[in-house]
Amino acid sequence: PKLILRSADDLVLELEAWDPIGQGRRIEGARVTISGQDARGSSVYSGLRAGKYAWQVEAPGYVWRTGEADLDQKTSGRRLRVPLVPQVVVVQG
Repeated sequence: PKLILRSADDLVLELEAWDPIGQGRRIEGARVTISGQDARGSSVYSGLRAGKYAWQVEAPGYVWRTGEADLDQKTSGRRLRVPLVPQVVVVQG
């Protein structure tokens, strides 16, 4: 799914939830949020202005992450793979 935000600068930011454990793969069904807008899976945000964008990526069974992306002409169009670590439950006794 693509979530599109429009502005004069027309820069592009792509975020993708990634499982770095084992073979490493895209996490299906992850929720990606930037500037208060939600999307599922790999999300492309276009029509953005240069600046800093706060993001959050979460998926069932994984520890969620937040961060900030600096977006300008140089970084526009790059895919940001956000590694999520699986949640681990230890049962004793």
